[in-house]
Amino acid sequence: MANRQIKHEGVLDLGGIQLPCYVLEDGTRVLSGRGMQDALKMVDEVDDGKQKAGARLQRHLNQKSLIPFIFKGKDPDHYNPIICYKC
Repeated sequence: MANRQIKHEGVLDLGGIQLPCYVLEDGTRVLSGRGMQDALKMVDEVDDGKQKAGARLQRHLNQKSLIPFIFKGKDPDHYNPIICYKC
């Protein structure tokens, strides 16, 4: 999948939890994987002490026991990460 350009960015406030969100050039609305991981207190660290973007969240969402609740009739590709960049 090609990189997609961010046209608008903001913050979604969910009861005091700040979640970065974006609108892409084609109108697609996306949430930050790292932001979701931070909001859920799911932190993975690597050797240099930096967090990997959404790595733990992706592993968690791929658990077979959660699939019926997460996908609910949508194709699993619907939830694949979208690589996007700022203007």
